[in-house]
Amino acid sequence: MAAITEVGKVITLDPKPGFVVKTKIIEAKDYALLSRKVFINICQDSQVPTPEIEFDPAVVFPLIIDNKWEIPLIVSNIKNDKDKKGVASIVVDCCINPICFRWCQVSEDLKTILIEWCIEAVEMAYSYVFDREYSKPKMLAKGELSKTEIQESEIKDSGLQKRLKDIQENEILGLLEETNDIDMEEELPELTNIKGELKNKPLIEELSDMSIDSLPPKLSKPEITTSKQDLNQPQKIDFTLVIRKTEPTQIIQISSPQFNGSDLSLQLSPETQEIILKNLDSSLYFTRANNIYNDTISIPFVKSKPLDNINSFFVQSEQSLYIFI
Repeated sequence: MAAITEVGKVITLDPKPGFVVKTKIIEAKDYALLSRKVFINICQDSQVPTPEIEFDPAVVFPLIIDNKWEIPLIVSNIKNDKDKKGVASIVVDCCINPICFRWCQVSEDLKTILIEWCIEAVEMAYSYVFDREYSKPKMLAKGELSKTEIQESEIKDSGLQKRLKDIQENEILGLLEETNDIDMEEELPELTNIKGELKNKPLIEELSDMSIDSLPPKLSKPEITTSKQDLNQPQKIDFTLVIRKTEPTQIIQISSPQFNGSDLSLQLSPETQEIILKNLDSSLYFTRANNIYNDTISIPFVKSKPLDNINSFFVQSEQSLYIFI
């Protein structure tokens, strides 16, 4: 049972298992760590606080869009371990309240968002960048969960926003901000939840029925170098498409450094079983034929029965659109 030490107001977390996310390091200061496997134990302890507002998708998802709602989490110290083949790996625990854990068991969308939050929190804590092509091994925990000690004052400010604020106050990042004139608040990860409908209705819409086109972009578009003669010519969108099946859900990830969430629109065609992605920026195109620029692409998908809606999230920090069907 978790013990609370009165002296110094230190709280000791004794977390219970939940589930595991496996990924790998793709960027690190120590090159020897590149491609090393990482296991994130998403575990639970009642001493970690819950959000002030209880989870209700219709209420909470619009708040997530504005970075006004999150699940508090505590990140443990890194532990060195080995995978089942005996290869060196890293293990870290992300502890949340059991009530929040149950919310994520009920809502797959919230669970996906929680995983992203945990990955980001560990990245921020230890200056790594992880591969977003993660898996969920069939285990409750990797190794022994850490009994993490934390100040009571810190546990009340355990969310990502507090960590992001700490990063902003970091002396080195402060120097970068001054040198590059970067507003770090504009660079923070922005997770947009959108709900689409049928009938060829242009997307992208959120749960609050507000068009994403009305949202101010959080990141400026990347500069595209062109020659003088190409200044008036649209630029081809360089994108990647990944489709993952996690029964009963399919996750489609479309990524491009040229993407801006406010310029993307979705349509769902029940007749052709295709998702139509349209780019609204006239300076960009997906394909060209006979000197005609095409601003749409079709994404086929397979479902046993017609869909009533699709859910999608645009992650500004990755410039990736995630579509859940």
